[in-house]
Amino acid sequence: MERFDILEWTKVSIKTNSACVDGMTGILMDMGIFGVEIIDAKEMHKHFAESAGQWDYIDDSLINEKCCSESNVTVVFYLGMNNNSYELMTLFKERITSLACDDDMFKLLEITEELVDDQDWLHEWKKHFRPFNIGKILITPEWEIADNDADLVFTIDPGSAFGTGQHPSTAMCIQILQGIVRAGDVILDIGCGSGILSIISLLLGAGGVTACDIDPVATEVTKRNAILNPVDINDLQIFSGDVLTNSSLRQQISMKKYDIIIANIVADVIISLAPLIPSLIKPNGVFLASGIITERIDDVTFAIKASGFAQHEVTSIDGWCCVKAHG
Repeated sequence: MERFDILEWTKVSIKTNSACVDGMTGILMDMGIFGVEIIDAKEMHKHFAESAGQWDYIDDSLINEKCCSESNVTVVFYLGMNNNSYELMTLFKERITSLACDDDMFKLLEITEELVDDQDWLHEWKKHFRPFNIGKILITPEWEIADNDADLVFTIDPGSAFGTGQHPSTAMCIQILQGIVRAGDVILDIGCGSGILSIISLLLGAGGVTACDIDPVATEVTKRNAILNPVDINDLQIFSGDVLTNSSLRQQISMKKYDIIIANIVADVIISLAPLIPSLIKPNGVFLASGIITERIDDVTFAIKASGFAQHEVTSIDGWCCVKAHG
């Protein structure tokens, strides 16, 4: 079963309830099937409710309590199309039938099977990520040959969950940075993600960038993307942690003052960060805040003004806003 050159698979989906999940996954593990996906609407609702401050927009279908009953759970696993897989599926159904004799809950299972192609998804999605320009910067995936006519080329490994620069909030920051970064500038990038804005700042001539993100994976992703570009890795400091709650991290980033501070995150985090920014920024420095949906822009600009920034400009694209504050 552990072959990865199989061209066709059977996707098995079981609609069930949370009470049956442990029993089913136990059977599958006994059979040597460990790649099991559990889609639990109730757990998803709980996750989004608990992390509400990290999101400005969530699809209503993800947080609709009517869709989050105990019975709304789906277990998914895949079997390769061979004789052994047929035997495994037969055995699985026999084990479930046996459990149903002792527990009526297992009689309610709805099992569906469908054939799926083992497409080369990695190369399939690559077809849709082509080099694109934001101002004078050409953003290109690492597998493409850069256009020699481009003024500046930023190369990215897009194989992460942190974005590629195409989202309006990031695109606005990239466009604005091209007009404000000066040679030798010291920059702080809070919520750096894949390091796009940090590395582009260095490409634009910044003298040093301090980047941080609450996700420790972002540190490695940022380093990898930096290596793909003609920047000095020694000009890039990367930290992992939450600036708002980690006093040690705040002390580290407070060891210098910054010409530009970037926060491409979400409205609630930017509002919480705003009082901290004046202690980190140089006189006449620029605070660039993005990742703000239109409905929250007034809340953000109010917090930025309350923190002492006399002037600000708002740029908007497709329902997303970016604030450039200074003075």
